[in-house]
Amino acid sequence: MEIVAKFNDGKTAKTHAVKASFGENEVLIINADGVQIASCPLDELRIVDKGDPQRPVRLKFGSNGQERLVLARRRLRE
Repeated sequence: MEIVAKFNDGKTAKTHAVKASFGENEVLIINADGVQIASCPLDELRIVDKGDPQRPVRLKFGSNGQERLVLARRRLRE
């Protein structure tokens, strides 16, 4: 499943418009050019904010990770 998202790598202040592609064991972060720029095992994703119908879901990579993923509420495809 792919979801429209925003990604911060934790190294720069830049926010990247991406697709989060959720597989069986990990999430892949794909940039606008179709290049994988990051990944994280699903069991290492941590919820920062569950959101609600008007707010996105916010995740971070690992308990000490600086990477942040903000998921939109609409799916691209399954």
